[in-house]
Amino acid sequence: MNSVLRITTNIWYDGEPSLNGDVAVWRAYYGNDSNYVYRYKFSTGELIRLSDETFRDVSGSYIVTSGGNTYWLTTSENYRLYAAPVDSSSPVRTVTPPDLEAYNVDIDDGIIAYQTYGDYYEIHYADINAVAFTTVQITHGTDYSENPAISNGVIAWEEYVDAQGNYEIFYYDINAAAPTLVQVSDNPDYDDKDVDIDDGIITWRASDGSDPEIYYADISVGASTFVVVPVTDNAIYDYYPRVDNGLITWCADGDDTDYEVYYYDLNAASPVVTQVTDNLVDDHYPVSAGGVIAWSTELAPYIAAP
Repeated sequence: MNSVLRITTNIWYDGEPSLNGDVAVWRAYYGNDSNYVYRYKFSTGELIRLSDETFRDVSGSYIVTSGGNTYWLTTSENYRLYAAPVDSSSPVRTVTPPDLEAYNVDIDDGIIAYQTYGDYYEIHYADINAVAFTTVQITHGTDYSENPAISNGVIAWEEYVDAQGNYEIFYYDINAAAPTLVQVSDNPDYDDKDVDIDDGIITWRASDGSDPEIYYADISVGASTFVVVPVTDNAIYDYYPRVDNGLITWCADGDDTDYEVYYYDLNAASPVVTQVTDNLVDDHYPVSAGGVIAWSTELAPYIAAP
């Protein structure tokens, strides 16, 4: 570990950071259901609040920086998606139409993947840069499809398989000549959850029968040839895996008193599980970008370079 930098020092709850290039963004909870989006630029040390009173009701951890913009959902006005440019003072703009309720949003290269609620939960996507905002529904089942993540046109999500009575991981490649739903995990006794994807690597957590572990699959080798690989095999609770450029991060109750941050580098000659934090507070929601890891603690967001 090279260094650890604390970004914020305030009395608010700062959590669920997201990283992209020179920028970190996160949600700050002020109380009274008021959540604001903040942005920090590593190159300049600039810390600003992106959302104002109009756009303050940020929904959960759905804050993403992509293509020069920071995007977030607001619980006001039917869960609409908003955007603010990273490198200019242009005003906040609305991305999704007023009649669309989008949940659990992810975005990559102008493609938004999201979940809708109804009798069943379904996964959709849309090109936010298109002249006409047109949504495409990719699941049409009688199960619950939730929490999509997208990278390079591949959408991964977790879906409740009614015949098994548990959640499994699926993906759908919108760039394929004939896109189809592909099941990644096959763990009929336990739920597979917390899915993320980057550049063909899908990661998630699932129980091994005694406690949750972290897994990944490299789907770039083909839908019929990929294999599921365990990252962890321990006696502690591992959860919230995220992946960027082959670096898988997650948190776990490694010392049985509080949660710590870990990573596993698929690009290393001999990948090993490496612990990042070792303190007396809970460290949650780690993410990475460009070799930098960010997470939130009971105190404030931190960043570190492995």
